[in-house]
Amino acid sequence: VGYWVPVFGVVFASTVLHLRLLLTIRQRQRKGEYKSLFYRIFVLQSLIELVLLFFYLACAIVARDQPQGGDVLLSPNFGFFGELYYYGSVYYFLHVQVWGVVVQSFNRCFAVCA
Repeated sequence: VGYWVPVFGVVFASTVLHLRLLLTIRQRQRKGEYKSLFYRIFVLQSLIELVLLFFYLACAIVARDQPQGGDVLLSPNFGFFGELYYYGSVYYFLHVQVWGVVVQSFNRCFAVCA
């Protein structure tokens, strides 16, 4: 139980911050502000990150709180959960982060150079 208290604290704070930013951007977009591609990419990446954050947290809870331990659960002999945990949350989350930064960088480069 002691392990999950700080984890849920960070997840809660991160979720509140993301949702507040998304609501602020959405309100400003309705007023005619924040219509650039930067904010569209930011909103899309934030939504994907929130979904993947909760998916990763759910997989981590299942992997950590198993009586037989995470080693058995994540082994290839156990079934598809190990692959789902790695490719579905960790690997995909990494790709979302990296490609989000790359797309934002290209967007900023084109905005400055054009």
